[in-house]
Amino acid sequence: MRKSWFQPLALLALIGAGACADEYAPSNSNWYFNVDATALSATRDKGLMDYTLTDGPLSYGPLASTATSDQFTASPRLTFGKSSCTGWGLQASYWDFNSTSTQGFAGLPSTAPVPGLGILAESAQTRAYTLDVELTKRLRSSSYIITGTLGARHGLLRNADSSSALGVSDDFDLYTSSSQVERSFHGTGLTYSLSAIRQTRGPWAIYATGRLSNLFGSNDSSASSSIIGSGPSGFAPAASAANSSVSDHLFIAETQSGIMWNKCLKQTGGRLFAKAGFEYQYWNAPDAPANSYSDSGLTGSFADVYAEASPLKTQFIGFSLGTGYSW
Repeated sequence: MRKSWFQPLALLALIGAGACADEYAPSNSNWYFNVDATALSATRDKGLMDYTLTDGPLSYGPLASTATSDQFTASPRLTFGKSSCTGWGLQASYWDFNSTSTQGFAGLPSTAPVPGLGILAESAQTRAYTLDVELTKRLRSSSYIITGTLGARHGLLRNADSSSALGVSDDFDLYTSSSQVERSFHGTGLTYSLSAIRQTRGPWAIYATGRLSNLFGSNDSSASSSIIGSGPSGFAPAASAANSSVSDHLFIAETQSGIMWNKCLKQTGGRLFAKAGFEYQYWNAPDAPANSYSDSGLTGSFADVYAEASPLKTQFIGFSLGTGYSW
């Protein structure tokens, strides 16, 4: 049977294709395993955490936490599957992202007496993962190998921010404040994708993939704040918290594109491949607001803290490097 010019790419795990043997042979059936190392930056709105201090006629703030979780973070994606000679197959994949950023003491004014307000510490975290189980179907044209998938996805997205602040009045009233906000969604639903590969020259090819997911589950939001005032005139603590949880949906859109390389290993009859490309993900769930406010006052001074959970909309932007083997 005459082989197509793009046949050397038949065994790329991205689309669940075959081995070094003639892919059109009726007995062709293949297993594949793929490991991607994605390096993505999570771009999102930060939770609002504002601190203020009023010291007689003077006012400090509002002072806001500035820590973000948008640094590039390595996150693995594992894919394992099997394709049959009919073009149908089954695959499972898992992706995990966890980015945390912390910052320390920002500093109060260095002159004495101190009166002022400063952030003591702050942190931001973005956590996301997906677990997919899908049916796959491979199609061919004269120039492309095209694969569609349809299956189930379980996923989580959580954005959390926290901070603490210290305020000192000119009478040495001391205010220590803290706040925490979190938005999260976890649920299960459908995921579906379409991929295409086209050879360019020799063992090289270009690829493009698009994926959509609709998950249904719990959309949660929380905010808490606390403040303690202490000084010569007394002691004044305060705290508050708010929570919101509703059954809702999460929409995810993903795209990847880049280049591929592959090599047939004649000793084993399998095929080794590698790829590198751009990746973008968009996650969004309806808003579930939560906010918290606490205040404390002593003779001649007053301080407060306000915390509000941010929208859950998050974008992951970066690149991925992958390698795999099929047999």
